[in-house]
Amino acid sequence: MEKGRWSKAEGILRRELQREPANALGKYLMSRYFFSLPNPGHQLDSAYQYAVAALADLAVTAPKDLEKVHRFPLDSAVIARLRQQIDSTIFEVVKTVHSESAYIRFLTEHPFAVERDEAITLRNEVAYLNAVQKNTHEAFLEFLNKYPLADQAEQAKSNYERLLYEARTADKKLSSYEEFLRERPETPFRPEIERSIFELFTLSGEAERFVSFIDLYPNSWYAGISRNLFFHILEEETDTQEPGLFLNDSLRHIRSLQSSYLVPFFKNGKFGLMDKNGVEIMPPTIDDLAEEYKCGNIAEDIIVLTDRVLARDGNLVYSGIVNEIDDLGTGFLKITTNRCTNLVHKSGFIVEECIKDARVLAKRFLIIEGEEGWTLRSLSGRMLLPGMWNEIDIHGQILGFRKGTHWQLITVKSVTQFAQSPELLLSNPYDELKFLSEGKLWVRVGGQQGILDQTLSQFIPPGNYSVESRSFGYSATSGKGVMFFNPKGKRSVEFAKVAVVEPWVLV
Repeated sequence: MEKGRWSKAEGILRRELQREPANALGKYLMSRYFFSLPNPGHQLDSAYQYAVAALADLAVTAPKDLEKVHRFPLDSAVIARLRQQIDSTIFEVVKTVHSESAYIRFLTEHPFAVERDEAITLRNEVAYLNAVQKNTHEAFLEFLNKYPLADQAEQAKSNYERLLYEARTADKKLSSYEEFLRERPETPFRPEIERSIFELFTLSGEAERFVSFIDLYPNSWYAGISRNLFFHILEEETDTQEPGLFLNDSLRHIRSLQSSYLVPFFKNGKFGLMDKNGVEIMPPTIDDLAEEYKCGNIAEDIIVLTDRVLARDGNLVYSGIVNEIDDLGTGFLKITTNRCTNLVHKSGFIVEECIKDARVLAKRFLIIEGEEGWTLRSLSGRMLLPGMWNEIDIHGQILGFRKGTHWQLITVKSVTQFAQSPELLLSNPYDELKFLSEGKLWVRVGGQQGILDQTLSQFIPPGNYSVESRSFGYSATSGKGVMFFNPKGKRSVEFAKVAVVEPWVLV
């Protein structure tokens, strides 16, 4: 071997091992043979296997034969050093491959290598990068199951939770959010999920939906917002019912204050407010009070100060210098400052900042005007319909959207379902639109006129006639004559000539 006569050396060693298979010295030399880099037959795996076999044979070598082995000299330390050299050389090769499977094989086949810790670190690193490349919750879960103690485990868990949440709620449906929260109540995305559930649950703006949310999710942070929105909806109802447990002590207190008046008092150079019984409502912390408040009998449900806006119970509604406030109803305020106009709820949450205008639509929706037009929002502020519009109006259960000179219609039910489904179908465009009594809508397309009902069904199909509202229904006049429609949509025959003298009709 020292002379480089590799073929002859291999022949001698193989004959020796054939003659004496349990031969520690022969296998050690065979390991050296395969480990030698100049050898054309250089083979690291074989070198390692022979080194391991040499250690095993040395352990069972008879005492009388050990003297010969030791004279070589050879002992377990020499073989172990060779094995470690082979381990290190193989590890350098494995690092050039740099794959999870290569590191796994090294760790499996080289249990005594001093590079094991480094191999584990590199294996975990490669496996994590593979999971990142796939970027699925299944890939990160597989990584966590295989390597729970990896340095990347925490980040992998975070990615797993995020991707699982996104996959399970990709359809953005209320049922998907609710099911996910039931199955994984400890998810780190619980606040975000609860917000989506709250917004989707209350899309219709109906008071009972806010009550139902409070009932189903009483411990949610959004139960408080739902309670505040419900309270202000309730305040504007002419036939209000006792909300019972759905109003907390704070809201009951505000309710009692709103049935009375507040009186200012001055103490230690500061203003405060008390109720009609002299009970302090706001401590004397107010530097200055507007002149209209100083006379007492304050009945407004918000108090505008120089640097903030307060509710009647002293809670902060808005912080900052206010130039103008418009009460839009249903608890919403349009607050104008030197910088911009903001839409704020009286309970203190900001719906949208820096808007042009805003309105409350039928106490159920918000419409907000930006630089490019109006958008439709729920009372919680969630966008209900994509796009910008020149005008948005509502008539019963029908919403109308005007862009340019054309109107498109959709039912309230369809709009609230859109937030959970991408399939939203607006009606065909109409050139003109009028809201009639009993929930009917007069529409015109070109020269054709018709009447729609609250389901957008054709009460009077559009035709080449002029449609007018009558006390007994509708008339449709064309060049051929006149037809009448009663309130149920039943059509008369076509009359050649008519004369209407209420309540009589001559045909």
